[in-house]
Amino acid sequence: MRCDQYVGLPPSAKKWIDENCKVKIVKTVTTTTFSDGRVETKEYTRSEPEMTSYKKFSGMFGDEYALHEYETVKGLKIREFMQSDEWSSGPVFHLGLEYEDHNPIFLWKRCDKCFEFY
Repeated sequence: MRCDQYVGLPPSAKKWIDENCKVKIVKTVTTTTFSDGRVETKEYTRSEPEMTSYKKFSGMFGDEYALHEYETVKGLKIREFMQSDEWSSGPVFHLGLEYEDHNPIFLWKRCDKCFEFY
C-alpha cells in the first residue's frame, strides 16, 4: 500500500524544543455522567511548546502537513524544514530543525533508526 509516512523531527530535536522553547499551558476538562446519575469532572493540565504554522507541504494524495516555527526562551526563532522526502512505498518525510537564518540545529543522520528500512 502506498501512503505518506510522516516521521517528523529527530527525538533529540523534540527534546531540545521541550527544554529551550516557550511553552503554553493547556487545560482539558472532562465530564463523565454515569448510569447511576453520578457526574464526575476531572481537570488535566499539561504544557506544550508554543508553535505557529509558517508553511505547508502536500503528500502524494494531497494531504497537507504543517511546518512549525518556535521561539526559544531567549527570543530566537527556530523552525522545522523538510530535510528529506525519500521514497519507501510512498514519501517518507524527515524534518530538520534550523535557525531563522537556515543554519541547521538538528538533522536526521543515516544511522538513525528511521533510516534502517532502506
